[in-house]
Amino acid sequence: MTEKREIATALADSTLSGELIRAPVTAPRMTWVDYLLIVGLSVVCALVFNKSNFKGIPIVPQSFLDEAVSFENPATAFDKHKKGETLFVDAMPYSFYEQEHIAGAVSLPLAIFGFMYDVSIGQTDKSKEIIVYGRTISKRHDEEVASNLVARGHKNVKILKGGLDAWRKKHYPVES
Repeated sequence: MTEKREIATALADSTLSGELIRAPVTAPRMTWVDYLLIVGLSVVCALVFNKSNFKGIPIVPQSFLDEAVSFENPATAFDKHKKGETLFVDAMPYSFYEQEHIAGAVSLPLAIFGFMYDVSIGQTDKSKEIIVYGRTISKRHDEEVASNLVARGHKNVKILKGGLDAWRKKHYPVES
């Protein structure tokens, strides 16, 4: 009981001397509606900014919207390579192409596709079969290069299943 009296006396003395003792103020907790509102507004702002920017990032990659390019297994691709009826396109960066590539392949890296296309295979017959390859880590590059070739009017574009790694495992010819 004495503790309560001491506290009451201390409070009375502090209020009489002009000091106010206040309980700590806490902010109201956020509800799930608040979170949804914040996230929703953030998404809307991001989409508006992205749309207004002339170099906006596509929400869905173009390769998802394109027709799927078929795949060619290494054994069939090797038979076509021996006959010389197919053009092989290396989609890896040029430094990787210099290290190792399929014998007779043309370098067509995604980063400089437009320039290299015009220089290397721009005049190639559009109906000639083209097999695009790279390393398995650059699969998206392979698909993008294949999609770009289809967009340029090439009718028979395929991707080498397993890329250069699968070709090398079968001990098919490579150049450095």
